[in-house]
Amino acid sequence: SLQVLDGAVLVFSAVEGIQAHTEQLWKALQQLQVPTIFVINKVDRTGSNVEAVLSQMESVLGVDVLSFQTVTEEGSEQCSITVNPEEQAELNSLREEMKLYPVIITSAKTGLGIDVLLESIVAYLPDATVRQTEELSGVIFKISHSKEMGKAAYVRLYGGSLKNRDIVPVFGREKENWDKITQIRRYSGSRYKDTGVVEAGEIAAVYGLEHCKVGDSIGNGQVFRQCSIAMPLLMVQVSAKREAEEPKLWKALQEMEEEDALLHLERQEQTGEMFLQVTGKIQIEVLESMLAERYGLECNMSAARVIYKETVAKPGTGLEIYTMPKPCWAIVQLRVDPLPPGSGVRFVSVIKDKELPYRYQHHVEQSVMDTLRQGIYGWEVTDIQVTLIGGESHHEHTHPLDFFLATPIAFLRALTAAGAVLLEPLVQVHMVAEEVYLGKVIGQILDMRGTFESPEIKNGSFIMDAVLPVATSMDYPITFRSMTSGRGVYQARFHGYQQCPLELGAVRERLGVNPLDRDQWILSRRGAMQ
Repeated sequence: SLQVLDGAVLVFSAVEGIQAHTEQLWKALQQLQVPTIFVINKVDRTGSNVEAVLSQMESVLGVDVLSFQTVTEEGSEQCSITVNPEEQAELNSLREEMKLYPVIITSAKTGLGIDVLLESIVAYLPDATVRQTEELSGVIFKISHSKEMGKAAYVRLYGGSLKNRDIVPVFGREKENWDKITQIRRYSGSRYKDTGVVEAGEIAAVYGLEHCKVGDSIGNGQVFRQCSIAMPLLMVQVSAKREAEEPKLWKALQEMEEEDALLHLERQEQTGEMFLQVTGKIQIEVLESMLAERYGLECNMSAARVIYKETVAKPGTGLEIYTMPKPCWAIVQLRVDPLPPGSGVRFVSVIKDKELPYRYQHHVEQSVMDTLRQGIYGWEVTDIQVTLIGGESHHEHTHPLDFFLATPIAFLRALTAAGAVLLEPLVQVHMVAEEVYLGKVIGQILDMRGTFESPEIKNGSFIMDAVLPVATSMDYPITFRSMTSGRGVYQARFHGYQQCPLELGAVRERLGVNPLDRDQWILSRRGAMQ
């Protein structure tokens, strides 16, 4: 939802200060270039320290901030907040020549500072973005389902308009998969109005778009701006407690996947086993509750497993010549090269249309992207460049699906030649606790194969940052809080992936037939396998 904002108000606690999830939100807002106002709230609570939070904003977030308010009797119910007109004027003048972020001080409990916040939203945040054109342009940023209305796609429209019975063009999707609008609603909280139309600059729930998903761009251009503030690091297997409800569970999980872009659902073709990628153990509990309350389903969830990834150690090539049994003809030769950590995946073609028609090259690229989901060890492949270095079709015998059959074989042969490398996820942890626990915590970090920076000792407590493998630290937050009697601070966020010895990681059973088992793969793709 962050990508459709014209402006944001980011709230900090005057007592707790900057927390890990708030820092992640700020990074996402920066990445999306969303104009932002900072708010320091709860100044009436014991322990409030506005100056400390302002200092944190500059040191942790790396921004220049200015508050034009003064707090008296901070940290008590008798606190008051006043505006300094001179400092407000200074803020207004300086904001036009440098990146200076306004900070508003409030107490939501007592209402102090709320009027200043509302005035600042009007003064410092932009109006709704509307493109002065009749060309249709928008993005779907949320999906929900209801028994009465079915699937609702929440649309932010930047240009043009939509009305009932319109067929909605989705960028990058074939026309046959465009859907017709059956109803349009404008919501205000839980209340709504059936408007039948949504104009540029507005947000509405649009019904009837059965093929849509979060992130779809409406119109002829790409609108969605990719941004993520979390990453699924764990996987669970899900099954219905009553076997007869397995189809109902599958449908429910598909709906939930449509609503949550981070909830990735997979199914083993042969056994029907269902797997979910999740961001943490709390999400697993939430999913169980949602399945029970919303769908009336009781399910079994396996113990959480870490999601590993794969890359390659060196360059490698793979070739597949698929010319038998006729009619078929697809020759694909691929090269894979390692990329720096965090680079993702790149596909490049160095052959011309006369060697292999571009429409078939596009099929090769599509097939590579699908095959990347399962490498040699069964995990998604990343930090890799895949180059199409050779290919051939036949004017009479080639069927377009031939390249979807041949490409996975060539790709996995290239991975084998390049030497697959297992990658494990890491989390960066910020810990604060009494100094007496420092020695024990360091020992625990080393036992978990973690690394740490030199701790800072201050007022009888230590402050320390560490990087830990997810596989060894899943339960450590509980251990840490129990050891410190709940007084320790433990904040964790995703840090990245790094190479992991195979014996310390895990190999995942492949979903579906392995393309390296060429005969079985060809039989399965040609529909001959029972």
